[in-house]
Amino acid sequence: MGEIYRDALFTISADGARDSSEGCFLPRTPQPFDSARLNLQLKDGNPCTIFFGPRLPTYNGAIRGGIDGVPLNDRGWTLQERLLSRRVLHYGKHEMFWECQESSVFEYGKRTEITSHWTKKEFVCNIEKNREIYNAELFKEIHRSWRDTVWAYTARKLTRDTDKLPALSGLAKTIHASTGDRYLTGIWAADLLDGLSWEAVPGDVEPITRPTEYRAPSWSWASVNGPVWYPDSVQGESCGGIRLIDAKIDMLGHDDHGQVTGGWIKITGSVYSAFSSVEKGAGGDYTDVVSETENVIGRFSFDVEGRVPGPVTCFLLRAQESKGRNRTVRTNVIVLEPTGIELDQFRRLGFGLLRGTLAPVVRKTIVIV
Repeated sequence: MGEIYRDALFTISADGARDSSEGCFLPRTPQPFDSARLNLQLKDGNPCTIFFGPRLPTYNGAIRGGIDGVPLNDRGWTLQERLLSRRVLHYGKHEMFWECQESSVFEYGKRTEITSHWTKKEFVCNIEKNREIYNAELFKEIHRSWRDTVWAYTARKLTRDTDKLPALSGLAKTIHASTGDRYLTGIWAADLLDGLSWEAVPGDVEPITRPTEYRAPSWSWASVNGPVWYPDSVQGESCGGIRLIDAKIDMLGHDDHGQVTGGWIKITGSVYSAFSSVEKGAGGDYTDVVSETENVIGRFSFDVEGRVPGPVTCFLLRAQESKGRNRTVRTNVIVLEPTGIELDQFRRLGFGLLRGTLAPVVRKTIVIV
């Protein structure tokens, strides 16, 4: 499916339509005047162009690249369709505009460069560049843009729960073809440290839940229903040199980036034992942390509601010493519990941030399912 949009001359996007019955041509209120353009020269000799036109409700959203609020962009599938399309002609409720890998041109004449992280210029163009020459910084930027895309994507709606991974598979295939990186059900092997650092963000109405049928391993953001994000609370060094030892993904069908029936990763790193002392719900609604030696404080954000307070295992990701008079070490972790099936086999419960010197810390190899 991804090849259709990537190889198309351009894609027509019915942004303002609530469903297939409305189409592209929605009723519009006539504007009181036409747009105009004034070409000027600044004092330093540089040219300057000023556009005059009606103020339209979609303008601010469109210039950011997110086109916030239009019905089409509530749907999960349409994100990769827009990103993979080299050119898009948008039919909005109030105006049309053209979007390509360089800029956007609005119906009344305004031309602007796309600036959002996860638009085609900042994402898909970087992928194309990476095919021509390997660049470590560009590789890192692609991974960062992928995490931003996950954040935007998980806030959208899907009619079928089982589409969670397939609706991004075209984009994942494009990244794999460019970088050669291994795809691990929503995260990338070369971005394992940051890829595991997602946090569930419950909405005002609907809590974060798990799908009724198996959809993804617990380490993956695809294992929950609802929006997730990648907090930047700790930007320090890796804790103890985390290494991916092995991984196995059981695919449903022939799409290596689509639906899965099971999987595990085996990783080596540092683990720490703690205790979640207060139950307060799911992601963003934190539970307090008590360490075995009571010299560490922190908060856990569990992926779904209903976690009973008790002992947990923390897998350490990044640590950073805070600045100021009362310096302390801040460490972000993923929160785990034993599956009880095999020794050193765990499932993810949530994400956390600890403050203080963690001891004792044990370096070991574990499996997460």
